[in-house]
Parts: sequence; C-alpha cells; structure tokens
Amino acid sequence: MRYGFEIIDCEIPQSMISIEELSIAAGQGLDVAKKLRDNGLGYIPHNTGSTLDKMVNRIVLRNIGNENRGRIKKVLLAHSLPFLAPANIPFLDLCLHNSGLDDIVKIALSGQPCAILHQVLQLAMKWLSKETDGSSVLVIGADQAYAPHERIFFNTAMGDAVFLGIVSNRSDRNIILSSVTGTEIVACEGENTSQSAIDVFRANSPPRIRRCIEDALSAARITMGDVRYIVPHTPNRNIWDTMAKLLKIPREKILDDYIIDTGHFNSNDSFCHYIRACNEGRLQKDSIAVLVNPGFGGSCGCTIIKV
Repeated sequence: MRYGFEIIDCEIPQSMISIEELSIAAGQGLDVAKKLRDNGLGYIPHNTGSTLDKMVNRIVLRNIGNENRGRIKKVLLAHSLPFLAPANIPFLDLCLHNSGLDDIVKIALSGQPCAILHQVLQLAMKWLSKETDGSSVLVIGADQAYAPHERIFFNTAMGDAVFLGIVSNRSDRNIILSSVTGTEIVACEGENTSQSAIDVFRANSPPRIRRCIEDALSAARITMGDVRYIVPHTPNRNIWDTMAKLLKIPREKILDDYIIDTGHFNSNDSFCHYIRACNEGRLQKDSIAVLVNPGFGGSCGCTIIKV
C-alpha cells in the first residue's frame, strides 16, 4: 500500500531573536555567538510569551475540518523535549482543544532525539496497513524551549516549530517512498555525557547517517541520482560539508541554507524545511527529497518523499 501526506503544514513563530542576542541572554557571550554564526546560524524563531500547546492547537484548527475529521483515527505526536502543562490537564487535550478529535486515541512519543518524527511516521503507516476503510493518522512533530539557556547546546541553537501531517493512502502528492530509523546508543546523557563518549559519537555519526540514507534509498528502490535534494536536520552546516564528501554528491544537493533563520528544530526541522522548499518551488511535482535527522546519542531517521 502506498501512503502519503494528504495535508502538510508547519507553524513557525514570526518572533525572531538573533544569535548574538540569544547568546547574551543565555549568559554565553559573543564568542559562542561567533561559533554559531560560523556554523551557519543567524536568527532563531521563538514562541515568546506562549506555550507549545497553543502553537500546536493553532495548526490543528487550521487543518482539521469536516471533510477530514471523521477519517482521523489516531493522533501521534513526536517530541524531543519535555512538555510544560498543568499537572491536572493532559497536554494532548490542550493541543486538540475544539478540534473534534476528543474521542480518538492520542499518543505522545519521545526518545530518539531529533529522529523521533521519522519513527512516529513509521508507526502511523504500520497502523494504517491494518485498516481498509480509508482511515488516516494525524502526525505532529512539536518542540519548544522556554529559556535562552535551553536553546544553546553542542554548538547549535534551537528554534521553536510544529509540523503537522495527515497520513493516508488517499494522497496523490507528498508520497512516502520509504522511512527508516536506526538507533545505536553511543552517548545517552545529553550534555552530561562524558567527553570521551561525545568524541566517539561524533566520529561515528557521519557513517551512521550515510548508512541510514542508504537503507532508505534501498527501501525506496531508488539511487541518489534520482534525488533532487537532501533536506537535512540543521544543527550546523559543517556536518553536511562532511556528508557531501562521504556521499560523493555535490554540496549544493544538500538543502541546509534555511538554518540561517530557523536554527535547529529538534524533532521536525527536515519536515518544515521540506514544506518551505515546496512552497518556494525548489522542490516541484515528482521531485524526490531525502529528509534526514541524525540525533545526538546515536539515532538517525530518514524519510524519502516524492513531491
């Protein structure tokens, strides 16, 4: 069965903060800001004065109507960071307020930092493969930081964003050719990880990314020559300089220039960048894009989409 996105959308705050302002607010100073600039970052969108559930709710209400509400049977939400929500109110209920999706199964999944949305997409297609009634799954990727010091880590800076997709077998655009995830735990304690484990992770990360991309290409039964762009996770540009050499492809085939005004979106940046590339005409009908998210610790997710 062939699956695709009936609807795709993203919600990115219009409020922006420069890398220099962010570094000073986080108590890091301009030396850190220079490193971030050198890594390709410039400005970060941030959901100032609001909470993640409100940003999710806006994009849900914008895309859920009478024509698709009845076919949505599950909501799967991917996130890398913990949620902030009142203890007596389930976070997902806040996200779906007034959407008419109160009585369906709602699941939030985390782990596999930065690669988790690919895993959630695979779960959605696995569930749909057991259904025959034209059902769909609402897939959401959402992350937000709430303080400047939470945004800067490992020489990158995090922006806020939400991705939404409705997955079914009824779409004739945005067709999912394959989606794979690999996890090999190397550095499992984030910024508390020992330097020796971080060094091992960084040394092994490029071949792990290549293996994940090659597995996805094989599953889709295509080659890199069929691909218009790799649309990557954007912690920095330097890693994609390395990947272009490792994959033996032109550097311009890796579409990472959006990092300058988005930064690092944790769970969903490659999907948000895919939407932007489609909207700008850089990806046109029948083009093939490889969306790839390596995550700190040893996870990598890759999804191949035909526009």
